[in-house]
This record gives sequence, structure tokens and C-alpha cells, in this order.
Amino acid sequence: MDKNEARYAEIATLGIHWGNLTSTSVAIELYTVHIVMKRLNVLALLLCSLTTTSLIHASDSASSEELNRWRFGVHYFQGTVNDFSEALTGRWDTIDPNGVRVNLSYLMIERLWDLPLELLVDGGLMWHNEQGYQDNVLQSTLAIKFAWTGFPWNDYIRTRIAISEGLSYVSSIPITEKMNRNSNSSQNLLNYLEPSIALNCGDFFKLIGLGPKASNPIYDTWLVGSIPHRSGILGLFGEDDNGDPITGGSNYLSIGLEMEF
Repeated sequence: MDKNEARYAEIATLGIHWGNLTSTSVAIELYTVHIVMKRLNVLALLLCSLTTTSLIHASDSASSEELNRWRFGVHYFQGTVNDFSEALTGRWDTIDPNGVRVNLSYLMIERLWDLPLELLVDGGLMWHNEQGYQDNVLQSTLAIKFAWTGFPWNDYIRTRIAISEGLSYVSSIPITEKMNRNSNSSQNLLNYLEPSIALNCGDFFKLIGLGPKASNPIYDTWLVGSIPHRSGILGLFGEDDNGDPITGGSNYLSIGLEMEF
């Protein structure tokens, strides 16, 4: 804990000791804002550093200019009441709320640390159809994405397994999140995590004997499955109305197509 964090924590402790609830509430809010701003600053510095690194890597290889560096995706997602670990292991108890998600990624580095590891910056919008439970919700995300591309079966079907980490902001708390948190309050700004797997569509059709010509744009199209996840990371993003740290959030099952260009 740095000096500023210690100062805010001390103010909150004094407020509780003297029974000054107003001061305590303000101190807690200041402490929460301070933590979140630190996270935003770290993310911004990391993005700047990675951008500089990507420019250096791009200048080292003439072939990098021939890469399709942009990726645009359209996805359908469905809410689930399972926690993140359950969703990862295939326990998918879906609920009514669903929606559509679009994302735009930029490939910064094709081989990070000279490994088959891509580094991208990814931004997205998610429109939540709340199925009449409440007003529909708009969610925005910004993340850095690491995608592993080195698999022994790539000669047959190219594959990517990726993880995105960043921030998520919602216009209001989605009903899926309220259900997962047993109606406890949450925060509009939370951590965003999204594991995903992608298979090349052109390679798939070629594998089953229906492969189009090599110039067909389907070879630049990928089928993507993922689990978009929001959470408070053990209270890092503040507390709920009961004063408890926000440790959970919401999980969705997503499938869609992503085009390189």
C-alpha cells in the first residue's frame, strides 16, 4: 500500500471510530477512485509501451506490411448463471438475457518475444437485450489481447487461443450480473476478462473437402467462441451497498465471426 492508499484508509478508519458516517463514505469513495485510477494509469502505460515495441518490430520486417492487422468481429452472446470457473469447464446454465457484440482489434506484434504469440489491442461494444427484466444495457470494453497461434495441427486448420484483459463499463448493471450477485449492487466500471478460441473458416471447409480457392476471403474469416467476463477482482473496484467488496460479476457465452483486413 503506498502513501496515498494509507492516507485514504486512515481517513476511513477514523471516520468509523468517531461514528462520522458521512466522512467514512466519502473516504471510501476516494479510496475506490484512487485504486481504479491507478489501474487505468497502469493500463495506459502498458499500451504505450507495447505500441512502441510494435513499431520497432514492424520496422524490422518488410513482411509485416503485408499482414492483415485489423480484425472486426460480430458475435451473439447469451447470459449464464454459472461462475467463471464453471463456465470454463463447460457448465453452461443459460438464462434469457442475450445480446449482440461487435469488436475491433489491431495486431500490434505478430511474434511477441519471438514466440507464436500475437499481441493486439481490442475494443468492443455489447448491446444487452434484458428481455423485459429492465431497460437494455450498453457495455463498452477496452483490453489488451494475447493470442497463441503455434499449434501442431495448423497445417490442417489454423487455431488461436487467446486471453483479453482490460476494463468494462456498462450504462447500468446488467440483469445477469444482478442475478449472479444475488441482487447485491455492483459498479459500472469493472475488470474485463475474455478467454477465447478461434478456428479458421477457410481451413475448416478445406478440411471437409469443400475448400474454396486460396484467394477467397473466407480464409481471412474465423469462427470465434469466448466467455466475456466482468468482475471486481476481490474488491479492487469498490464495494457494494452492503459494504462488501465486489468479488463477482457476470459471465456470457459468445460465438461469432471475425474478419481480418
